[in-house]
Amino acid sequence: MVKPELNSMKCNYLIVVALSIGFCNCKKETAEVHGQQETNILTYSLQGVPTLVTVDASRHEVNIRFPDSIMNAVNLVADFTLSPGCRAVVKNVEQVSGLTKNSFTKTFYYTVSASGSSSDWKVTASNNDYTAALGLGNFIGRQAVNDRSYAWYLDQMYTGPYSWINCGPTAVTMACKWADSLFAKTPEDARNAYRPDGGYWYADDITGYLRDNNIPNSTLALPANEEEATQILTHQVDVHQVAILILDMNYVNLNSKPTEHVDRFYSATPGFGHCILVKGYIEVDTKIYFDVYDPYSFGNSYDDGSGLLKGKDRYYRSEDLFTATQNYWPKIFIVAKKGATVIE
Repeated sequence: MVKPELNSMKCNYLIVVALSIGFCNCKKETAEVHGQQETNILTYSLQGVPTLVTVDASRHEVNIRFPDSIMNAVNLVADFTLSPGCRAVVKNVEQVSGLTKNSFTKTFYYTVSASGSSSDWKVTASNNDYTAALGLGNFIGRQAVNDRSYAWYLDQMYTGPYSWINCGPTAVTMACKWADSLFAKTPEDARNAYRPDGGYWYADDITGYLRDNNIPNSTLALPANEEEATQILTHQVDVHQVAILILDMNYVNLNSKPTEHVDRFYSATPGFGHCILVKGYIEVDTKIYFDVYDPYSFGNSYDDGSGLLKGKDRYYRSEDLFTATQNYWPKIFIVAKKGATVIE
C-alpha cells in the first residue's frame, strides 16, 4: 500500500515540475522574441549616383563616399531596407525607400523604430577623404593653392630676441622665399634691416623689404564688403600670387581641437596685431576658407603624430579674415614671382 502512494506522489511531482518548466520556457521564449526587436538599417544605396556606402551596425552609422566630381548632394533618393516591422523618420518626416528625398550635404539622422524601441542612425556623406578630419566639412566645391615643391614655411619662434613680435619679418621672408627659390635670407635678416632695436613692424617696413630684395609687390585696399573682399583675395590666388595680411587675430575664431586645421590655435586679446600669408583657398559646404601660413606656431604641432606645425596649411574663414582686416588694416600686400608683373 505504501508503494502506490509513493508512485502517485512522484507522478504528481513530475507533473508539477514539468508544468513549471513549461511555464519558464514560455517566459524565456517571449523574452527572446522581445529582445530580437532590432531597429537596424540593413542595406542602403542612392539612386542615380555612383557611391560607396558603408553600413556600420555596431556604430549605427551610414557613411557615403561620393565621387570627387559631385559637389552638390541635395534632393537625392535612397533605397534602403530595415529590420522587419520597422519604420524610419528624418526630422519627423516618414521615410519611404525609393521615394523620399533628402539633402546629404550635412550630417543627419534616421530614427528607426518598432514595437516601442528605436535607434538613431547617423548618415554622413562626403566627396573626399580628408576635409572632415581637418574640421572643414564634407563637400569640396572649388579650391586653388599656390605652393612650392621646396620648404618655405617658417616658425617665428626661432627668429632672434624679438621672436614674439617677429610675425612681420617672418611673413615677409616666407613671401620672398615663395617668390624666389634662391632667396636665402632669414627673418633675423629682415629684423636687422628694419627696426633692429625691436618694436612692431609697420606696413612700410614690409613694402620696403620686398622692394629692397626685388620682389614684385603691390598694396591693394580691401572694400568694406565681405563678398567683394573675398573675391579680391581669391582672385590673387587664381592668378598665382600670394598675399600678406595684417589683421587683429582676436576676430578669428578659436579652435582648441588638437587635430583640426581650422581657425586660430592660440590665445589672442583685442588688438592682437599679426601678419599671415595667404597662399590658397578652399570652398567646403559652400563656405570659403583661406589656406594660410601663420608664423605663430612656436613649436606647436598637431596631435596626430605627423609633426606638422599648426601654423602650416592652416585654414581661416573668409568672414573672419574680412572682419579681422577691417578692424585693423584693411589692405593686402600682393606678391608675385620674381621677374613677373603683379596682377591686381
